Amino acid sequence: MNRNAINSTGFPAGASMRISFRLKTLLLINSLLIAITSLASCRSISGVLYSALFLTLLAISAVIDLSGRFRPPRLALNLISVAIFCLVVIRVRIGNFVIVLTESLLMMCAIKLMENKQSRDYQQIAMLSAFTILSAGAEMPDETNIYLGVIFSLLAGFQFILSAWFAQDPDASLAPGEISMVVRRAMSIWVLMLPMCLLMFFAAPRAFLNLGGSLQARSNTAYIGFSDRISLGSVSAIQEKRTLAFRAEMPLVAPRFLYWRGLVLDSYNGSEWFAASRRAESPALIQSGSILRQIIFLENSGRHRTVFAIDVPIMINNPGVRQVADGSFMNVNHNQVRRYEAFSSLSDTITPQSGRIRRNHYLSLPDNFSPAIRELTEDILSGVDDREKPEALMRYLLNPPFSYSLSGLPVSSEPLEEFLLRTQSGNCEYYATAMAVMLRIGGVPSRIVAGYRGGVYNENGNYYMVHQSDAHVWVEAWDNRERLWRRYDPTPALTEEAGGVGDTGVGGVRVARYSLLYMYIDYINLSVLRIFLEYTGDSRSQLFDTVRGFFTSPAGAMVALRNYFMDDKRRAHVTVIAAAGICLVVIIKLFCRRGNYRVRRSKDERLRDGFLEAMNRRGFMKMPNEGLEEFVEGVAFTLGKGDPVMRAAADFVISFETFYFKDMPITPLEFKRLKGIVRDIKRAKRAK
Repeated sequence: MNRNAINSTGFPAGASMRISFRLKTLLLINSLLIAITSLASCRSISGVLYSALFLTLLAISAVIDLSGRFRPPRLALNLISVAIFCLVVIRVRIGNFVIVLTESLLMMCAIKLMENKQSRDYQQIAMLSAFTILSAGAEMPDETNIYLGVIFSLLAGFQFILSAWFAQDPDASLAPGEISMVVRRAMSIWVLMLPMCLLMFFAAPRAFLNLGGSLQARSNTAYIGFSDRISLGSVSAIQEKRTLAFRAEMPLVAPRFLYWRGLVLDSYNGSEWFAASRRAESPALIQSGSILRQIIFLENSGRHRTVFAIDVPIMINNPGVRQVADGSFMNVNHNQVRRYEAFSSLSDTITPQSGRIRRNHYLSLPDNFSPAIRELTEDILSGVDDREKPEALMRYLLNPPFSYSLSGLPVSSEPLEEFLLRTQSGNCEYYATAMAVMLRIGGVPSRIVAGYRGGVYNENGNYYMVHQSDAHVWVEAWDNRERLWRRYDPTPALTEEAGGVGDTGVGGVRVARYSLLYMYIDYINLSVLRIFLEYTGDSRSQLFDTVRGFFTSPAGAMVALRNYFMDDKRRAHVTVIAAAGICLVVIIKLFCRRGNYRVRRSKDERLRDGFLEAMNRRGFMKMPNEGLEEFVEGVAFTLGKGDPVMRAAADFVISFETFYFKDMPITPLEFKRLKGIVRDIKRAKRAK
C-alpha cells in the first residue's frame, strides 16, 4: 500500500472533500445577526425612518463585504459619525435622552458595519449593540428585551472569539468541527458568566431600573393607542390588533364586572370626544360594591397618562398616579408606569362627593347639530320618563337592524348620522356616541368612558390577559334621582360573522380561545417580567434573609420549602421548569460531546471517527500527517503487538481499508462487527 496516498484524515488524498467557511464571512453573518438583535430591542423606540435607514445600511454593508467592491472611505464614515453626534446634541432634551441615545447608537453600529473592518471593529460592533440593547432595556424593560439580551450575549461571545481568531489569521477558513468548537466555547463563556450576572442582578441596587422612566418625554398620548381624543372609527384600529395590552393578577370575577376603566370623555364637538377638564369636579366617592384588589402589569407600548383598573377604581398605589374627578386615574409625573396595585369597587355606579354635576356641560352639543338625529331621538323618547330614557335607547340600539362590525364603518362628513339612519352597523364608539348624544338631546346628562371590556383568565398564574382587541367604549348617564352616574353598554353582541374570535360575547367583547401552550408561555413571560419589575431593595433583603436562614436553621428552612411546594399548581410549575432545564442541559451535553463534527458525514466517516475517538480515550491520538496504518504501527510500538487493544485496532484498520480502497460499501454485517471492535476498545481496561 502507498501510505503517501493517505491524507491527514486517514483517507486517500482527494477522496473526501472538507467543507469549510471563510472566517470573514462568519464574522459578517454574526455581526449582521447582532445588529438585527439590537434593532429588534428598539422596535417601539426608533421610528420607521430610523429602522428603514438602519436596514438599508445593513444591506449595503453586506453587499460591500461579500462583493469586495467599492467601500466608503473611513474619513467619510467618520464625518458621518461626527454629524450624528451633532444631531444628538441638537435633538436631546431631558425628556427624550434615552430615545435619542438609542437611535444614535443604532446608526453608529450601522456605519461601523460599512467600514473595512479589522478585529477591533468587529468587537466595537458588539459593544455598540450592547449599549443599544441596554439603553433600549432602560426605556422598555419588558420580557422580550430580556430574551433578546440572552440571544445577544450568546452572539457576542461568538463574535469575540471569532474576532480574536481573525486578528491572528484574517484569511483563515473554518471547518464545521472548528465552528462547533467556537460555538461550544461561546456557550461555555455564557454559562460561566451567568452566575456572576445573576449575582450582580440580585445583589445590586435597583435604582438603574427606573432610568428610562425618569427620562421619558411628556406626551398627551394615552396608553396603548388611546389618546385624549376619540373620533368615530379610531377605536376600531386598536381593536384589530391582537397584541397584549396588560395583565391583571386578581381572582376570577363574573364577566359583567370586566369593564376596565380608563379615560372619561365629557365633550363632543360633532366629530370627536375629548376631556374638557379632568379637574372640574370634586373627587368621586364610591357608595357600594365589594372591594377587589388587582396587580396590573402594563405592556410597554409607549407613553401613557391614563392607567386602567376594574370599574370602579377607588385607589391606585403608585406615587405618580392620582385620581381625578371623573373617577379615572392618570399618571401625573409622566414617568413610565409598568406595574401598580389597584383597588376597585365592583359596581356600575359612581357618585360625586358633592352630589352635583355641571348639568349644562354634560348636555352640550354643537350648534346646529343634526336635525335628523334630533328628530329620531324625539320619536324614540317621546313620552318616556327621564329615568327610563337610557333603557329605551338601549332597547333601540341592541336590537335589529343594528349589528356590530369592524369593517365598512361610516366615513362620511356626518358619520354618526350615516350610522343611525343608513348603515346601522358599526363598532363600540358608534353605539356609545349615538346613545350619549341622544341622551343629551333627551335632556339626560351623559359622557363616554374609554377602556377595555373582558379578558382571558389564565389559571396558571391567576390573572387576566387583556388584549388590544378588547378595547371598548361605553356610556355613563346621570341618574338625577339618586345623584350618581350609571353605566350603560349599548354595543350589541359580536358574532363570528362580524369578525369575532371564538365565542360570542356581550357588549362587543370578544371571548378568544387560546391553547394551553400559549397560556403557559404567557405565564412564563409574566414570571420573568415580575422578576425585573418587582425586585426591589426590600426583595433583596428578604432574599438574603432567606439564604441566611438555610444556613442558620436548616430544619426550619426545609419546613418552609415543604410548605412552599404543598400547592399543587406551584409544584407543577416548578416541575415543568425543572424538566425544561434538564432537557436544555441534555441538548447542550449532546452538542458539546464531540468537537470534530462533519457536515453530512458518511457511514465510513462515522465509523472511522468512532475508532479514533476510542483510541483517543486510550491515550493514543492520531497526528495530522499520519495515515491509519502509520497510526496503528505507533500504537504497536507502545503497547506491543500482543496487546489486546493493539490486535483489535489492527483488525479494525485492515478490515476497514479492505472495503474502503476497493470503493465498496461496507456490508451491514461487517459494519456491525467493526462497531463491536470500537465498542470493545472503549470498554477495555485502561493500562496502568
